[in-house]
Amino acid sequence: MISEETIKGQESWQIETGQVDLRVTKTGGHVAPVTFLRDTATPVKPYFVAPWGEDNDGTLEPIIEILRGNFFCLPFGGGSVSGGKKYITHGETANNQWQLERRDLSAGIHRIDLSLNTEAPRGKVEKSIALKEGQNVIYTKHILKGYAGRFPLGYHATLDLPEEPGSVRVYKKRGYTAFTPSAGDLFAGNDYYSLKPDQKIDDLSRVETIWKDPSHTDCCLYPQRKGYSDILQVFDADKSGPAWTIALVPSRGYLWFSLKNADVLPSTMFWISNGGRKWYPWNGSNRCLGLEDVCGFFASGAASSVSANRLTAEGRETARNLEDIGENSLNYIEGVAPIPPGFTSVEEVELEEGRLIVTGPGTETVMVPVDWNFLTTGEVGALSQSK
Repeated sequence: MISEETIKGQESWQIETGQVDLRVTKTGGHVAPVTFLRDTATPVKPYFVAPWGEDNDGTLEPIIEILRGNFFCLPFGGGSVSGGKKYITHGETANNQWQLERRDLSAGIHRIDLSLNTEAPRGKVEKSIALKEGQNVIYTKHILKGYAGRFPLGYHATLDLPEEPGSVRVYKKRGYTAFTPSAGDLFAGNDYYSLKPDQKIDDLSRVETIWKDPSHTDCCLYPQRKGYSDILQVFDADKSGPAWTIALVPSRGYLWFSLKNADVLPSTMFWISNGGRKWYPWNGSNRCLGLEDVCGFFASGAASSVSANRLTAEGRETARNLEDIGENSLNYIEGVAPIPPGFTSVEEVELEEGRLIVTGPGTETVMVPVDWNFLTTGEVGALSQSK
């Protein structure tokens, strides 16, 4: 079923299956709220939705007023001027009105197709969001048409966090390198930050802080360091297959995961927001975790990302030539799986045909049905093929 309604202050399209109820905003194309496991006794809503969406003073830019769930950014990052053009925060794709092109239900696949013409940069984006009966998975595809030039881009998944410190643990595919921004790269917005700038990190569980005590913190655990906001950019080393991120939430009985093409989106930006923005509408009370699969220079925007910068000096890519983006390059998968009591760590992650296998403490495993070949084909398998 596909319908329309206003939810949390935004007109939204809805698609749903027996397992997932999903809303996508007409303005900005933000995907949330989303209810997974809706056919169980413990449904899950993992995504952050800004509390000021229905109660604000009308002065907010759309990206902030709408802020929720996951959305596509072109360009990714803060507003900037590059090549004589002004780019708004996270691009027109996250701020402007999308057009409905098609709604489709066939072979157990529920899909909505949208489009948006943009001016900065100039071109057309086609967005497709699909759900498959029997799965707790969202399949998202963006096709870029008529674009030229190099830009940062990516997906901005933002998770809701429990209040209890350290109740969420994040895992990345092994073999990563992480960086913190320089103080001048990001913090002109006056965020209160706690991680030492200019770090190069090979162990997220031991990251230097700006303090003597504690001198280090575990950046796999969230929420932490109340009253601060931080950025980490984590680059995947292995680009031979799908790269993954997992957020384990034992207190709520689930894990959230994302799968991406790391050769196109080489990094995951950790936006660690725990009351570190004191101005309106944040007012020092915001708590969420962005796990944003992107190609960019931190969140600095187009100008810094397309120029030589500290990360390109390290051999990292921070912008993509949009003419080289293939039709299936920007495919993305995210979803939820229930976990049993005592499933408090992730020891191994494997991809087998039609499923993701997550091994926890001991030999206990969670099997997640997912058509991960979508990353390379852009197609979700027919329902009969997954039985």
